[in-house]
Amino acid sequence: MMIGRFELKSVALWAVLIATIPLACRETIEVPVAPAEETTEEPAQVTEEVTDLSETTTSIEAEVGEAAEVILLDTASLGTPSGDGVDESSSFSTSQTITLLVRVREVPEGLVARARWLDSAGEALSEQQVDVPQSRSVRFAMPENLRNPGSYSVEAYLGGNLVDQFEFEIE
Repeated sequence: MMIGRFELKSVALWAVLIATIPLACRETIEVPVAPAEETTEEPAQVTEEVTDLSETTTSIEAEVGEAAEVILLDTASLGTPSGDGVDESSSFSTSQTITLLVRVREVPEGLVARARWLDSAGEALSEQQVDVPQSRSVRFAMPENLRNPGSYSVEAYLGGNLVDQFEFEIE
């Protein structure tokens, strides 16, 4: 086949030609950076080869969303209530109040915390959800009617993402 003044006779030459086409199709994506304080810096520039922008955007949002929720977590602990915190434990009696305490580093508007109380088979027994207050601390208590002897676990979520999990026994 003739292209201009060149004749392409081998499959290898075709492969090289086809492989170089995406290099000519680079796209620049602006990623805004939310500064902590007022700044005059320009937004960061990211240049990458993009073949399917919708897949790239979705995967970036998923990675950033998961990472952001984990970074928001300060501590999560399970125990019995004690002052502003909990006395951590993984073994309780049926008469003790079992508390999941979740503390966050910062509270973006609309941040929701959720606790899922599970039996030993992983079946959900109870689910509680609250908006995280500006005090940055949320307490969830295992419902009294569920405090029967056995093995349990509780999952802590921030913004829909699992951030910690605890296994415990009630004797």
